[in-house]
Amino acid sequence: MSEWKTGVLAQYPTDPAQALIMALRLAITAPDDDKAQQCIEIAEWLAADMTPEEVENAQAAVLFMLSEPEKEVH
Repeated sequence: MSEWKTGVLAQYPTDPAQALIMALRLAITAPDDDKAQQCIEIAEWLAADMTPEEVENAQAAVLFMLSEPEKEVH
């Protein structure tokens, strides 16, 4: 749960792709369903203005980050 308030999740995104990565990661790691749903809605809003390739890249980055927590994707 500390991940919710510290580390990469406490930083501000510098572009829409980073924002989508953060929203997707937060949706997965959210402490409850309400917060997860909020993050999903944000992710959907961000993805609507992105290409399918950009969305796939963001999804892949999140999967990598969750499988390799000691490594961060920038």
